[in-house]
Amino acid sequence: MNKRYTINQGDTILFLGDSITDAGRERFDNDKIDYMNGFGWGFVNLIHGYLYASYPSHGFKIINKGNGGEQTTHVIARLEQDVTQLSPNVVILLIGTNDVWRNFDAPDQPEIHISPEQYRQNLHTILDRVKETTEQILVMTPFMLEPDTSIPMRKAMDEYAQIAREVAAEYALPVISLDKIFDDYMQHLDWQDLAPDHIHPSNLGHTVIAMNILEQLDIAL
Repeated sequence: MNKRYTINQGDTILFLGDSITDAGRERFDNDKIDYMNGFGWGFVNLIHGYLYASYPSHGFKIINKGNGGEQTTHVIARLEQDVTQLSPNVVILLIGTNDVWRNFDAPDQPEIHISPEQYRQNLHTILDRVKETTEQILVMTPFMLEPDTSIPMRKAMDEYAQIAREVAAEYALPVISLDKIFDDYMQHLDWQDLAPDHIHPSNLGHTVIAMNILEQLDIAL
């Protein structure tokens, strides 16, 4: 879906996700996050820099609510605090990587494994709750930078990415298919240039994500 969102002066844009969104952000007890590293060093920081440099009078508020290591279950548990209470105008969601990963890096801990069907149900729960605050939700698919699509974790990540697309379509929400976007980039660039560990983007990888998010936003002048 090519639906775009209009961002008005004073709007709050909230990014919700795991370590890819977190990107090493600092935690603060106040809202002075722009003085240090409250945005992390990834795509949220790039978008913050672009919007503030391009529209300095607009007074946008950018909030990074990415938490490293989290799965959809963790996001559900903090929706009241990290979304509802902050009243964002736009929520940009990237979650699912660890829902897949825990099945592979923690095979002896089935209690933290999230099946494809549970992932689907959790996405429904997240989107239902977020829609109580804002209708403007942008969904991004989980991804793995691995050219060999037959590798089990890559196959699983593709399955969960497709689930994210399907659930977003049920809500008529726009989707950024990062799995497919990065596949296209891997036709020209080495995967290690985009994500050295297959999952966590490099500066280049984060720039790709930031560019695609900005393409979905219209700034009201």
